[in-house]
Amino acid sequence: PCTTFSRARQFDGLGPPPLRTSDAIWGLSDLRPSDCRKLNEGNQLFNFTMKILHLCEQYKIPYVLENPLTSMAWEMPPMIHFMETFRPAFCDLDFCMYGEAWQKPTRLLSNYIDIADLSVRCMGSHLRCSRSKRPHRALKGTDSNGVFWTLRAQPYPWQLAQKFAALAATALSDTAR
Repeated sequence: PCTTFSRARQFDGLGPPPLRTSDAIWGLSDLRPSDCRKLNEGNQLFNFTMKILHLCEQYKIPYVLENPLTSMAWEMPPMIHFMETFRPAFCDLDFCMYGEAWQKPTRLLSNYIDIADLSVRCMGSHLRCSRSKRPHRALKGTDSNGVFWTLRAQPYPWQLAQKFAALAATALSDTAR
């Protein structure tokens, strides 16, 4: 889960505090036991993900890794080394361009599959979406049910999932020939 790498975790009183910073990328030292468990789980899952990515590169298996554009996962030393070594492609996109009320800038890292067509960025100004012409929903605080907006914004937009599925199907059918 990207939650331990999120910059949305701040000391602002609107949500949970940060578990790591750019200066303490593997984690802050003065965490509560419950936060320490979350941090350790996040680090373990990150390391497992890196092992899978290395296997994908070793065997030339197509992969796509997604995280918010501002995620601290992109700053982790093993990730930086991986990107420098294998030079995978980046695809940056905004969820609002796929029908969501929030912008949520997102990065996809991939190799052996062309997902460049997914890269659609919002060109709006003054916090207005260039697609809907409405203000973006801020991903801060909670909704009327007490659910964090960042949690509401986790699922992929249906339009994005459909477009990705079509690209994946094309890539798979091309390799079957």
